[in-house]
Amino acid sequence: MPILTAGLQREIVDLVLPTRCAACHDRGAAVCRGCAALVRADCFVGGARRVKPSPVPAGMPETWATAPLDGVLRRLLTSHKDDGRRDLAPVLGRLLAEAIRAAGANAGPALVLVPVPSSRRSRRTRGDRPLEGMALAAAAHLPGEVRVVRLLRSVRRVHDQSGLDHRQRRVNVEHSMMAIDLDRVGGLRGSRVVLVDDIVTTGATLVEAARALQAVGLEARAAVVAATPRRPVVAQRFPD
Repeated sequence: MPILTAGLQREIVDLVLPTRCAACHDRGAAVCRGCAALVRADCFVGGARRVKPSPVPAGMPETWATAPLDGVLRRLLTSHKDDGRRDLAPVLGRLLAEAIRAAGANAGPALVLVPVPSSRRSRRTRGDRPLEGMALAAAAHLPGEVRVVRLLRSVRRVHDQSGLDHRQRRVNVEHSMMAIDLDRVGGLRGSRVVLVDDIVTTGATLVEAARALQAVGLEARAAVVAATPRRPVVAQRFPD
């Protein structure tokens, strides 16, 4: 029986299920050149920017985004998280890395990336933690020592956030997360901690994640790939 090498496996998969662009569905790559160019053109001019929802929720950490959530990028983020397109993690990870560099720009100790946790229901449905994979992909594009630490966990069920306004979202996620005992991880105190998520809308999820980290003595900035562009989210350049 011939040996089915990894390369041959990929050729067979490509023959049966050819790779298609997650945005326009053309064959050839997870993101075709045309769609990749559209994403880059839609990124904030001059690099990642600090974004602030309006109203700004109490406890909102400084949050940086690479682009507005719109067009091709919106389709890529949805495909990655909800359609199982984990092959998009390297593309989205590069965008996330830009926001992380802005959020943790000051030179200093090791950088620790803390992904916002998935709910138990989401993990059962998706079978994994897509945001964690994106954070690992982002870490590969960052200089120095970078750790991705599963420091937060969900402690109660939350409802689907779509369709909820900023007040409802705040109540929905309030006290839904907890940080693990830092002694179980080690080496975190004194590190630069950056919360990572894919999207920021009202900021309620990042507020709750920051609260859970503060409860164990960690202060964090936040970085996301994209910010909802509708009129409550304001993006602007801030001095370091």
